[in-house]
Amino acid sequence: MRKYQSGFLHNLLVPTLLIFGVMLAALSQINNTNVKGQAIAASVDTTRMQLTQIRQALTLCRTIYPSGDNLTGFNPVYPKTTGGTWESVRVVKCPVDNTGTNEINLWLVAKGQMTNQGAFLLDWEYKNDAGGVKVRLRTEVAGDQYGNAVLSQVASRLHVDEKTLNADELIVKMF
Repeated sequence: MRKYQSGFLHNLLVPTLLIFGVMLAALSQINNTNVKGQAIAASVDTTRMQLTQIRQALTLCRTIYPSGDNLTGFNPVYPKTTGGTWESVRVVKCPVDNTGTNEINLWLVAKGQMTNQGAFLLDWEYKNDAGGVKVRLRTEVAGDQYGNAVLSQVASRLHVDEKTLNADELIVKMF
């Protein structure tokens, strides 16, 4: 008579399913990390492209309206900022003449629109004061490691004299 071994299926199936579950969880974590890395890389590319767009638009503003004067005493051919505060770069206006009242939106001068903001970041801000013409970019959430990774990678490709990288923000001196 043949004797059946009890628990045979249980002894093989449970450890196999357990190992399979652990491997699936590990692969899921690897995939999640890879997706975040791709999002960071795409955001860095978008942010660098936007910085170039802003610099070109400001240069165009100065070139098309060389007699423009924002009447603030700070970098007169570049757009002014009210009360020395940061303003969205999307609403900045070029001074058309020396009256201080005739202005045209920077992006109409550039005949285009700035691309949408990269992941993990707020929109670019602009400021013109005694320290020069600057733009600022901040993370969406304070202390966000992914946003800070984007800012750090963008800053690493800028000259040391034109950037200030603080916690959660990058300031770039344009002119």
